[in-house]
Amino acid sequence: TNGDRQMELSNRVKYRLMLVNDVVLGVFALLSIVPIMMSPMLFDAPGSEGRLGILILFYAMLSYPCVYVLSLFTQLFFGLVRKKITTALMVSYLPLVPLIAIVFASLIM
Repeated sequence: TNGDRQMELSNRVKYRLMLVNDVVLGVFALLSIVPIMMSPMLFDAPGSEGRLGILILFYAMLSYPCVYVLSLFTQLFFGLVRKKITTALMVSYLPLVPLIAIVFASLIM
């Protein structure tokens, strides 16, 4: 019927959005390796270990790849096993939280 066809088209769009989102955020995850290796140098200056902006930046940088991998597995669970495409799409945006924290921390430093 027409309703089933429209729902199938909507699911295809959601899958494509998830794919584009995963690829873009995956590239960011690969590019984050170098800043993560340099992140201990954030604490070189005296008194920097107590500054809130630096702590947020450090933990957000470390958590980003972990959150990305966790969101991939969660998407697979919701998308393929449970057939909840909308929930899987929402989970695919979860890695944006550490990126927003990085921007926020950069602004308050």
